[in-house]
Amino acid sequence: MANNRPRVVLPDTPADELKLMGAIYQKHQTLGNASPLQYLEDINWADHGPKIATAQSLQGEIEELEKTLESLYRQRDLILGPLRQLLKASRDVIMGIFRSNPKKAGEVWGLTVNDTPRPPKPTAPKA
Repeated sequence: MANNRPRVVLPDTPADELKLMGAIYQKHQTLGNASPLQYLEDINWADHGPKIATAQSLQGEIEELEKTLESLYRQRDLILGPLRQLLKASRDVIMGIFRSNPKKAGEVWGLTVNDTPRPPKPTAPKA
């Protein structure tokens, strides 16, 4: 037998949760003593409702910082592109100099040299 009982889906992001909490708290305040939420005992809107504004303010700061962070990542990545090419080219030159002793390249230049043999590539079965 199908379960036809309605479900209330709560938001899954802090920003959306705070928006819903703000709406519920405002409705609770509007209803005053007629609000059914006044009967909550263990945790109540009178104690915690005012904290919503603080949390919303912090959420706004977080969103601004995330925008700033995204911009910083983009700026960094633009710089990193050529630097990565330079790093790879430098590695190739250093490894050419220390071709007979790659471990020495690691000791002198700080490169991590992995000299363990690579496992063989799997071959496709013949049909």
